[in-house]
Amino acid sequence: MEKPILSSSPCISVVIPVYNNAAELACCLSALQRSDLSPQLETIIIDDGSSTVAEAIEQVASHYRATYFRQAVNGGPGVARNRGAELATGEIIVFLDSDCVAPSDWLAKLTRPILEGSCSATTACYCGPLKSNWITDFQDEDYLYRMPSTECETYFVNSCNLAVKRDAFFACGGFPNQRVSEDMVLGMRLAENGTPARFLPEAGVQHAYYENLKSYLKQRFSFGVNTIRSYFERGRLRSQQTKSSIRSFNPIRIGLGLFFGSLTLICVFMAGIVAIFKPDLAPLFLVGVLLSFLLEMSVHGRFLLFLKNRHGLRRSTSYIFLLFIIDVIYSGSLFVGLILGLRDRLIK
Repeated sequence: MEKPILSSSPCISVVIPVYNNAAELACCLSALQRSDLSPQLETIIIDDGSSTVAEAIEQVASHYRATYFRQAVNGGPGVARNRGAELATGEIIVFLDSDCVAPSDWLAKLTRPILEGSCSATTACYCGPLKSNWITDFQDEDYLYRMPSTECETYFVNSCNLAVKRDAFFACGGFPNQRVSEDMVLGMRLAENGTPARFLPEAGVQHAYYENLKSYLKQRFSFGVNTIRSYFERGRLRSQQTKSSIRSFNPIRIGLGLFFGSLTLICVFMAGIVAIFKPDLAPLFLVGVLLSFLLEMSVHGRFLLFLKNRHGLRRSTSYIFLLFIIDVIYSGSLFVGLILGLRDRLIK
């Protein structure tokens, strides 16, 4: 990516990609307007080819005095963020998603280490769901559990809550063009360039999580596929990246979850076959189902304990079957990701 010329400009540029959702954008910009650093901000809205509410999005951007640019086609959030970075004039580029609502002190917390010169990029996660229900609470707790509780360097970046010096961003090539896991690739690129992000646990934003199970599981599958493809693209993590305290990509935990989740499915399938042809042997396979399920749950023991301590036993146990389903989803995404990753290698 060609780096634009830096001119005399606001110190901080906030880039917000949006697609077909003017209402969420209005909430996001309303909160951002209350930021402690609001006078120093340049806000850039990138409409990623919205098909239904483009005019409404432009009106929202105009109302909040934000720079507006509309992509001709929907290229995905990574492409939209790159375009926003090219338009930005600030020394620090901040990426925020349109479905996030930031506290008034968020921007000051997120950019302070960069302004002090102690790092080139910072990232954070979430501080709660905008709407609380069974599935949104699970997503928020899952993110909270997997994030470190103290500041640390990491190859993980969260593209909806990220600040980076413009020089570091353009030096690593920005976001890839892929639609999912693009933030993971950017984090790898920053680390490989010697400018790893610093995770800030206190700089979270509220997030509009998926409000139904189908949408959430679909996103988990896409995430798994693109994570595997990203590893094929980038290769093995380098030494700087292995220092990450993020639990998301613990290969042992994920591997065990995939193995026992798959084993449980096999046992269920075999139990059904045996129950049809030899009913007297079916209990043996049902025992196998129970044991493999318990082993699979032991992989998530710490997370379940984390949930119990925060929400009680009843709520934590209600998520056990969901964890199993997620592992099954990851098993399928691993297989698809391997095939697509190998195909990508052969094409190149």
